[in-house]
Amino acid sequence: MANRVKQFRYYSDSASENNQPQMLSDGQTAVTYSHFVSGDVFGECFPVTQLGIQAIPGTKFSLNDAVEKIIIGSTGIYELELNEQTQITNIQFDAHSMELIRDNNNAFLIVDIIYDDGEE
Repeated sequence: MANRVKQFRYYSDSASENNQPQMLSDGQTAVTYSHFVSGDVFGECFPVTQLGIQAIPGTKFSLNDAVEKIIIGSTGIYELELNEQTQITNIQFDAHSMELIRDNNNAFLIVDIIYDDGEE
């Protein structure tokens, strides 16, 4: 099991030079807010064993296709360390939350993950 660390950043569709990654893994498609909504931006970076998110308070997201959304509190920080008890296999952000970030010049989304790349 080889753990990897990766950071994803989203500021807006028009600030694509600041977004990370700038392109999806196909190398052809620029990353937009909709890729955080669908979860496509995370590509093959699963299973996630540790997660950290910084966003505007009230940002909603779901893990592992859960019906109930998680809401980031007043600090704007969400952290989850799974201690190898379980794994995150899917991360999706609420469309309205991503639109608020996209349309606010002072807002951003930062997602830090530690994931198992499946290699020895």
